[in-house]
Amino acid sequence: MADLGTADRAALLILAGRGGTLTGAEFTRDHAMAFRKPQRDTLTNAGLITAAREGRTYRMSLTEAGWQTLPTLAKDAPTGRGVGSLGKALYCLLNALAEREVDLGATLKGAAPAFALVAPAAAASTEDEIRAAYARLADRPLAWVPLKDLRAALPAVAPADFHATVKAMHRANTAALTLEENQSRLTKADRDAAVKLGPDPMHYLSIEG
Repeated sequence: MADLGTADRAALLILAGRGGTLTGAEFTRDHAMAFRKPQRDTLTNAGLITAAREGRTYRMSLTEAGWQTLPTLAKDAPTGRGVGSLGKALYCLLNALAEREVDLGATLKGAAPAFALVAPAAAASTEDEIRAAYARLADRPLAWVPLKDLRAALPAVAPADFHATVKAMHRANTAALTLEENQSRLTKADRDAAVKLGPDPMHYLSIEG
């Protein structure tokens, strides 16, 4: 086997787990691994991957030799402090699979790609939801959008949360509020959705940016 470091072996395992092919951008985004030229050259020169230019990045793909190398990745693996306890545990598992004659390459090749190891997206905050609804309703930047329309667009947001968040945005100068001067135009929906600033109910919201 070529003289492979821990990062090289990890890259081969990630490729195998993701169906055999990934771009450098996907390595960075999904696995926090920068697939730089020296590593790419090591693996391509060893005949374990191919690397093809794809836009501003490269697409790395396991070769047949790369797939066949997977069961032997624990052999002569680095054991220094840089490997870490997780790396040593992985090599222990790979050795156990090899001893049981489990062909890791044959097992993974053609299997459905594993999910990317990315953190789950954080739930949207009430402010995020208000901003998204405002962007859908506003016909131009800084438009005054009726609070009743925002409330109608956000049925899952509790009225108390809506009012508190709009007030907080106003205090932070990230949103502006104003009232309807012609009170005779107000409907029950306008009055129910109004946000009070002091004694005055506000009926319109404007958000910058």
